[in-house]
Amino acid sequence: MHAKPMLGVNDLVTHLRGKGVDFNIMSEAEANTYLCNNNNFFKLTSYRKNYSKYTDGKNAGKYECLDFAYLIELAIDLKSFYASVECVERGLDPLTTNLVVADSTKTEKTILENLRATRAGKTTILIAHRISTIEQMDKVLFIDDGTVAAFGKHEELYETCNEYRKMVDLQRLEEEGGEHNG
Repeated sequence: MHAKPMLGVNDLVTHLRGKGVDFNIMSEAEANTYLCNNNNFFKLTSYRKNYSKYTDGKNAGKYECLDFAYLIELAIDLKSFYASVECVERGLDPLTTNLVVADSTKTEKTILENLRATRAGKTTILIAHRISTIEQMDKVLFIDDGTVAAFGKHEELYETCNEYRKMVDLQRLEEEGGEHNG
């Protein structure tokens, strides 16, 4: 078994074209720029499997009607999608409202301190799964299985939403177990 060669950005675009991916909505130059600035080629191309391929003729094995732009749309992180929806529902422009997703290379404390300093007095939507982060927020939007299950302060949700309370209790239990075991 031999390893596949590492492809550069231009080669990736050529490779996709060879598989039948079109560049009509987004040009090859724009695709090159996108791939240079975003490190999600494998996530992006994994969505190809959702498209049909020609079964015979000169295009056999190539994708039917698959434009690179469609792959980018599918690769948008659902967390960002939900945050954008929440912006719109609250009358905020998702393009001008800062959507914050925690960077795993920084500590929670550093992220929250920087947010408080730089976003004071501004609407900020923070996507988080750690209870220690969520408890400090003014409002919490709890999404369960893709549906908005509750909205309010952490304490209110803990008292009124069974699924939220279960999630909080389970995470606290896991954290306590980690402190004793680690």
